[in-house]
Amino acid sequence: MKKRYSLLILSSLLLGSISLVNLTSCSNNEIKETLKSIEVDKEEINLEIGSKEVIKITTDPVNYDLSKLKFSFDKSIINFNTSTLEITGLKQGETELVISGSNNVSKTIKVVVNDILATSIDSSFSRKIIGINEEIQIDVTFSPSNVTNKELQYTSSNTSVLSVSETGLIKGLTSGTSTLTISYPANSKVSELSYEIKVSNKEYEVDNDKYLGEVGVARVNESKDINSGNFTYKIKRKSTTEQTFTNSFNIYNDHIYNNITNFNNESYTLYYGKDDKYLYTVNKSSEKTNKSYQKIGDDYNDLSLDEANKMTNMMAFYYDTYVSKYTYGIGEYLQNEIIDGVFLNTYSAPYTSISVDNNKVLLALNKKTTTTKETYRLSISFNKDNFKEIIYDHSVYNEDDLDDNFNIVNDATPYEYHRLNLNYEVGEKVKEDNPSINYNNFYFSDFDVTFRNNSTGEVGTTFYLNDTIVYDVTNFLPSDASTSIDRVEIINSSNPDVLRISENKLCLMADSVGESVITLKSKNVTKEYTLKVIYKDAIGVSFSSDFKETIASNESMTFKVSVNPSGAQDDLVVALKNDSTSFATLTKNTYGSYTLKPIKEAITETRKVTLLITSEANPKLNTEKVVTIIKELTDAEIRTILTSNNFIGTISGNYLNKVVVTFKEEETTNVGTVDIYSGSKVYDSFNFKYVINKGKINLTGVSYSKNGYFTDLSI
Repeated sequence: MKKRYSLLILSSLLLGSISLVNLTSCSNNEIKETLKSIEVDKEEINLEIGSKEVIKITTDPVNYDLSKLKFSFDKSIINFNTSTLEITGLKQGETELVISGSNNVSKTIKVVVNDILATSIDSSFSRKIIGINEEIQIDVTFSPSNVTNKELQYTSSNTSVLSVSETGLIKGLTSGTSTLTISYPANSKVSELSYEIKVSNKEYEVDNDKYLGEVGVARVNESKDINSGNFTYKIKRKSTTEQTFTNSFNIYNDHIYNNITNFNNESYTLYYGKDDKYLYTVNKSSEKTNKSYQKIGDDYNDLSLDEANKMTNMMAFYYDTYVSKYTYGIGEYLQNEIIDGVFLNTYSAPYTSISVDNNKVLLALNKKTTTTKETYRLSISFNKDNFKEIIYDHSVYNEDDLDDNFNIVNDATPYEYHRLNLNYEVGEKVKEDNPSINYNNFYFSDFDVTFRNNSTGEVGTTFYLNDTIVYDVTNFLPSDASTSIDRVEIINSSNPDVLRISENKLCLMADSVGESVITLKSKNVTKEYTLKVIYKDAIGVSFSSDFKETIASNESMTFKVSVNPSGAQDDLVVALKNDSTSFATLTKNTYGSYTLKPIKEAITETRKVTLLITSEANPKLNTEKVVTIIKELTDAEIRTILTSNNFIGTISGNYLNKVVVTFKEEETTNVGTVDIYSGSKVYDSFNFKYVINKGKINLTGVSYSKNGYFTDLSI
């Protein structure tokens, strides 16, 4: 009995086990579907080396397990993360990313990886004269710093004088000049570097150029390594007192403070700050603060990135008392205006002495005229590869104030001078922790606005029909924020039929009565306001200028009627009074005008018709207007009037002050006479012919006057 019981249990377990296997097998068959297609959100991708892009993959069926997909690609050109589906460019080239699944279903993405190209190139090379057999390696820097294609092309215009290798090694061969050009073939928009180089066999020329070559290196590094300094420029002319320009400046990673006292003794802080898109300028004195900004870019009106970098990384100064445009940094001015312009120009170079003393380059030049003696002195000291101190003095003396060796006699002083002194501190440009001027604070974090009628200045949220509405930014934060930098503009009107936004997004036009929610936006803040447009109170009715109170039976009159003032509700209706409909018709036209047309056959004599003007909204405007219609005269009736009267006129601006016109009727033609009087006597006269046709008088001929004074007549 015991064994039988055990067997039953075993059988139950086996049956249960078989049942579970079958169920599982059935379940797998139900969810297993065939992969039909693979789709991607982009079939071609262009990357720069180091840049990344994520792709999106969809399948049919949508619940297909993406982990079963396989990916193939050139691993030397791209990297592909199968978990995040992110592609990273590794090196320049092309590859195909093939995505494949079951049933031979696949999808291919073409991936092109491009080099990071330079947008500009520069070099610290500054030599102008090199010696025969002297070799110099030209070093070039690229912008941006992560450029991957650094292939340059070097050319010498005179290879018998100057040779240059593919890597930029130059060598002087024989005496003469050659132009060295450095270009960047991968980007034609990058400006070439060009240097005119003299190869000389004169040792002093080469040595002098070596000394001054340090100036060129410092010029390149001036915008990179200087973080503060002091600048003084004193100028005195014979007829003026001394004028001084000073600048104590501090330079940070993205902005500079120029603390200036100019030649007019005006003190202010000139601030420049820069982000990726804009250069911000603040001119702050004790009296006022002016803020502005310029877009950095390549468009016509944009500020170039190079210029923006100059302004934020180098001190600003005026190089003379009459100048109103800043020069940025000393290097370019020092090289072009002082070294080349004063000491080494064609006339001065033979008389300029150049020496080196304790890491200083010293230049001296003396000049003499019949009445004056002038001294020029320049001292340049360096801190590694940058300027440390620059002292320049140009003094003009009377001839007797200096001896033959240009030494001062009897403590004489110059009557004119230019004296420049600059001290630089070299060091890293750090981020300022608590900047006194911060361009991020030029943008609103909050603001309110008040709306006003552009014509009357009346402030409110309810305006009249046809008003033009403008707004003022008030109660804003932070206090440095400014609409001159952070423009607040209208971006939406919920009911544009009521309030229409102007093209410049700075005002609203009240086109109809009702309410509208107005949305205004600055860079970081969005605000909404509800404005209402109502009618003005009507005070009267006016007719257009082409309305006439008297018309002829053969003419019609088109006119408009409107409510005064503009902006009042205009629901005027114009109609003919019942007793007037027998003599005229009134039609309303498409654009709100009316046409009154007499019924010609009914006008047998002068008639008066009455226009009824009514307003449902403003009954006080209801009024009447009478129009007189006169009967059209026949040609015979007109002739009778003409021939039974003499007509008198005047000649404007002439001493002949009276004209008498007489119309006559003869058997075959109508004639008339014009007598022109001077005082009480007829001075001149002439005849004319006329016809009458459909109520109009037309001249058919005019004879010459007796004295030949008048030859024309118009009626």
